[in-house]
Amino acid sequence: MTDKTPAPNTAEAQLAKSNEQKAHVLAQQIEREKWMPTPTQHENDAQAMGMPVEKKPDGSPVEETPEQQRTKQLEAKKPEGDTRHMEAGRGAGYQTRSAG
Repeated sequence: MTDKTPAPNTAEAQLAKSNEQKAHVLAQQIEREKWMPTPTQHENDAQAMGMPVEKKPDGSPVEETPEQQRTKQLEAKKPEGDTRHMEAGRGAGYQTRSAG
């Protein structure tokens, strides 16, 4: 006779997986609650009219202005090291090996 080990209880495995998912969702919800609420219509109107809006740090990601984003992109495209412009002169060909 062969000794078979009992199959793991699938209900227990599903319960453990469900509890893990619940804990993950709860952690995400707690993290979201740390952020400040969206601005009111009055605050939006004041900002649209050009009035400075007082912003409090709330731990949410900092948004960059379009100018900051453009500057960051241009800096990333700059080559590092020697950036001189060089062109080949007349008759300055490449050295090749002779076939032989």
